[in-house]
Amino acid sequence: MIIGLFVILLLVLTLPFFIKKVEENLEIFLFIMGLFAVTLTAQWNATLIREALEEPVKITLAVLAAGILFRYIQKPIAQNVNKIISKIGLKTFVFLTVMLLGFLSSVITAIVAALVLVEIVSAMHLDRRSEIKLVVVACFSIGFGAALTPIGEPLSTIVIGKLKDFPYNAGFWFILEHFWYYIVPAVLGVSILAVFL
Repeated sequence: MIIGLFVILLLVLTLPFFIKKVEENLEIFLFIMGLFAVTLTAQWNATLIREALEEPVKITLAVLAAGILFRYIQKPIAQNVNKIISKIGLKTFVFLTVMLLGFLSSVITAIVAALVLVEIVSAMHLDRRSEIKLVVVACFSIGFGAALTPIGEPLSTIVIGKLKDFPYNAGFWFILEHFWYYIVPAVLGVSILAVFL
């Protein structure tokens, strides 16, 4: 069983980099690998199936709602980026963008925050090197911020799902209440870093 799980882990860590079809269908690939892991460890039960059907609903609804909202704000973002930069300056704009996307990602999901980031960076017309640096740092901010709530990213949903019972009784704001003092400085730190890069 240990060897089988190690093989699954190795496949998950390598195949997306070497096989284009796997990279393009990453979610399906990871789902299949998960099915293999659960089967290999004989973990199939009614509770697992129920949780697998219930837990993704919140994040799916959040992505759908934020995606619809993004569709309507996409053009105004692209049209106003340079106007805002001319008023507040590039460094202030970069700081605010990285910080706000980091914190908003916990509400609009990391996926939609990344889409907004792409739209903003495209409208900025930066040189390629600066663009890459900004995107990488902003993605760190989005990743940190998305961890604050279970709708921000799937891993937070899993954490809340696993800790919802005694002794933790984790609710929607559990991660924010217990880990904000790590996450907030991390988002602010990478926002400041973005200004210097």
